[in-house]
Amino acid sequence: MFMKGILFFTLVILSVATTAQQKKPLTHNVYDSWKSIGERLISNNGEYVVYTIVPQEGDGMLVINTLKSGKTNFIERGYGATISADSRYVFFKIKPVFQETRQARIKKKKPDEMPKDSFAIALLGTDSILKIPLVKSFKAPAKGKDWVAYLAEKPLPDSSKKRSLPDSLKIKIDGFVKMADSIIRKSLDSVKGKIEKQEMLVAAQKAVQEIYKQANDALTDADGDDPTSEKTTEGTELTVKNLSTGKLKIFKTVSEYLFDKKGTKLLIETTKLSKDTNSKAYIILYDLEKNMPDTIMKGFADAKNFVFDEDGMQLSFVAERDSSSKALQKFYKLWYHNNTLDSATLLAHRNSDGIKNNFTVSENAELKFSKDGNKLFFGTATITPPKDTTLVDFELARLDVWNYQDDYLQPQQLKQLQQELKRSYAAVVLLSSNKIVQLATDSSENITLINEGNADYVLAQSSKGNRIKSQWEGRSLTNVYLINANDGSTKNIAKNAVERFNASPLGRFIYWYDPITKNYFTYNTATGITKNVSSKIKIPLFDTENDVPDFADAVGTSGFTADDKFLLIKDEFDIWKTDPNGIELPNNITNGFGRKNKIKFDYINTDIEKRFINEDETILLRSFNQINKQSGFYTINVKESKDPLKLNSGNYSFSNPIKAKDVTQYIFVQSNVAAAELYGTADFKQVTKLTDIATQQKDYNWLTAELMRWKMFDGKMSEGLLFKPENFD
Repeated sequence: MFMKGILFFTLVILSVATTAQQKKPLTHNVYDSWKSIGERLISNNGEYVVYTIVPQEGDGMLVINTLKSGKTNFIERGYGATISADSRYVFFKIKPVFQETRQARIKKKKPDEMPKDSFAIALLGTDSILKIPLVKSFKAPAKGKDWVAYLAEKPLPDSSKKRSLPDSLKIKIDGFVKMADSIIRKSLDSVKGKIEKQEMLVAAQKAVQEIYKQANDALTDADGDDPTSEKTTEGTELTVKNLSTGKLKIFKTVSEYLFDKKGTKLLIETTKLSKDTNSKAYIILYDLEKNMPDTIMKGFADAKNFVFDEDGMQLSFVAERDSSSKALQKFYKLWYHNNTLDSATLLAHRNSDGIKNNFTVSENAELKFSKDGNKLFFGTATITPPKDTTLVDFELARLDVWNYQDDYLQPQQLKQLQQELKRSYAAVVLLSSNKIVQLATDSSENITLINEGNADYVLAQSSKGNRIKSQWEGRSLTNVYLINANDGSTKNIAKNAVERFNASPLGRFIYWYDPITKNYFTYNTATGITKNVSSKIKIPLFDTENDVPDFADAVGTSGFTADDKFLLIKDEFDIWKTDPNGIELPNNITNGFGRKNKIKFDYINTDIEKRFINEDETILLRSFNQINKQSGFYTINVKESKDPLKLNSGNYSFSNPIKAKDVTQYIFVQSNVAAAELYGTADFKQVTKLTDIATQQKDYNWLTAELMRWKMFDGKMSEGLLFKPENFD
């Protein structure tokens, strides 16, 4: 009986070994086809999940999953998806077949001749998909519904259609042909020797080559592509679609377009016609609710950086109207429009009050309205002298001059050159009075808006004057200011600070971590009082395992509660609620559970527009167990000091969950050495697997991972992961 048991056990082992040996080995030619999860979205109502599965090389697919029914639609080569705010549609692009694009690249086709994307609209909950070929881009309003717009590519060139020549060109070509024929006839009649005839044939060939050259030059001139003329990049056709009615509106020669956030307006920029020098470029504001397009500017060389305010009632952009596209020096101006104006009005230019001498409006700065719409932030830049075109580049000597007192080493100066040439300095227009206030300068160049721009001041930081030491200290000290947005006056907060500073959501406090004292500090913007808010926390708030010759980094913060009342600070395991006024004692909201069990907790914000944590809110935490290396999810109520509630954990890593906006429904990627799969859940206790990518490796000899611990030569314990082939003996 004992021998039979041994024999049975041996047969089982041999069977397992044989099964493992039958699997294919992983080789380099497998990698290109290996698939992974790409982009992923969940609809606002939590009913639909959209994601892509992409190979390393080749054609991927876009997947639309209906969570309730489990129905799944697959769209070959789909990517770049957006779900409409009302959860009714998915908009996405479809790539050309990979091999077609690859062959076009091998043949070195021009960009206009490359295969182009298509655009698709899928009606969620159905199999209905509308596809439109040759689309360059599409946009939909972030919070609006019923509208989508897509911009067409230029039509592909028709290689089968011959280009017709104008009569003047035909006459010119005929003249060259007759001239060449005459030369050949006269020359060959008078030539007797073979050598002479050969020379005349060469001359004839040159004459024919000249014919083709002249024809090509004339054809180029006829098409308006003469390099001596100003070339215009003509826009293409923009289609604006009302999804409820199905009606379309077409705009020609469009180069740029932008919806306001709520989907009530559409900004459209058109270009000149490339073959009509008398045509003009237009900026059109299309009122979608009234179905009324209105031209707010015409006749400009360039316009860019379009931005709407929060409600879509105000619009701003920069434009240059006075120069040609080849002008060596351009001066952009800041333009503004609202619902009470017929056309865009000029807000700021280089000679405006409030803009410094030798400065102008920057075309490289982002424009931004304050959340309340009362301010418009823009950028100014130093005026650079025009390039001297009388000097030839190859005759100029190139010299880089460096001084040991320069802020940056010469290689860094050269690396940052283009960035510095485009540097902008923040300024603001107070829209009630059109007053311009310069905020940033070369000694306070980094500006942070406070309370989404609503505050009467901004936070400014600069390392100017402290950068030389960074060459050997590894960091630059920072000077910190508050700058009044109404008059530009400054108030010093800190000088030669080691760390960067941040503002609370409402701007009541500026806060920072000081690595020298190892504490967090707040500055009350109303009273000017600075408080140490973490001195009562006796547990380290920094990385205790820091192993570089520098200050240890702070573990970090988790944000503020409503009205800037409490600041949540992290130690290596737990989260503390601290009073930024320094009055109330810190409170460990995770009750020391993390440190006791060696579990690190991090707050997960699943709403990108969320600015506060409510004081009585139950928040989602990510966990990592330092003992068994398991990750998971917990919850904790901010108002209570209790042990966090465990939802899920395992030998996995997790991506940040993505939450549906209107309901409690999440999607996340769960990964381990075996696979990375997409899951859906409402509570992190019951999870639904949405993908099965691991099937791609079932025929291959995969690997396993095992947590190992061992004693090192110094007697200390160490740990690591041991990776082994699946068939390891």
